[in-house]
Amino acid sequence: MNLPGIRQLNRFIIFSIHEVRFIGFRRYPLTIKLSNLIKYFYKLSLNRNLVKYIDDDKLRQHMMPDYELGYRRVIPSNAYLPALSRDNVDVDISGIEAITPTGIRTKDGKDIPLDIIVYATGYFAYTNIKKMLSFQVYGRDGRNLNSEWETEAVAYKGITVSGYPNYFKINGPNTGTGHGSQISYMEAMVNYTVDAIGTVKRDKSIKAIDVRSDLQREYMTKMKNAMSSTVWQNGSCKSFYRKGKTGEVTSLSPESVVNFIFSRKWFHLRDYQILK
Repeated sequence: MNLPGIRQLNRFIIFSIHEVRFIGFRRYPLTIKLSNLIKYFYKLSLNRNLVKYIDDDKLRQHMMPDYELGYRRVIPSNAYLPALSRDNVDVDISGIEAITPTGIRTKDGKDIPLDIIVYATGYFAYTNIKKMLSFQVYGRDGRNLNSEWETEAVAYKGITVSGYPNYFKINGPNTGTGHGSQISYMEAMVNYTVDAIGTVKRDKSIKAIDVRSDLQREYMTKMKNAMSSTVWQNGSCKSFYRKGKTGEVTSLSPESVVNFIFSRKWFHLRDYQILK
């Protein structure tokens, strides 16, 4: 039976659960008790599932995170743990000592023959600033965004950069999510960009727009202040969210999904210097 609105309702419930979870990643004094409660239930749920699916006690202990909820990306799945417990799956946590002609040798001395080795070590995101841009971006007065972002990754709403007219970046600095769907964030940024382009095209006298530097500074100050109240900008948090894995958080936004979307819902030409 396909009842009207059921899929939308289900999607809204899933969205709401993930949005509430964001409280667990914040460190506001007024919500600290609720934040700790969310973390407690997540740990309880994970432990219950580990006991259910993982028989090996050593592996079970290894898979229980020893860090605060949110330090790593939380990816919901009902297939991951069952897959590890299958008869044709062997999880070796000793580490790789060497690649051999026939496979790998583990650090505990086992030689494992293999046909294929998949080197899956993650990705950079904004950890490695040199890899944030896959091409050279030049702006006004010969400025180079690649070199500037190596010093400090800044942008207005994570989309436009002062000094670089008509340049729009999707998934720019501090526009990632650690608790929701990145697609929702990307849709908001794309819509903002399309709105900006449409606004400029309607005025034939405008050749380019360049976001005001004072607004960009104000926005980045606000973002950094908000980020300081999250689990990500914490001294013990080491992840790809941070510059060099231990520095400033350059990939994630400290905003909830709702706030992120509505703060980019409308493009305002007054936020930009008009070049004619």
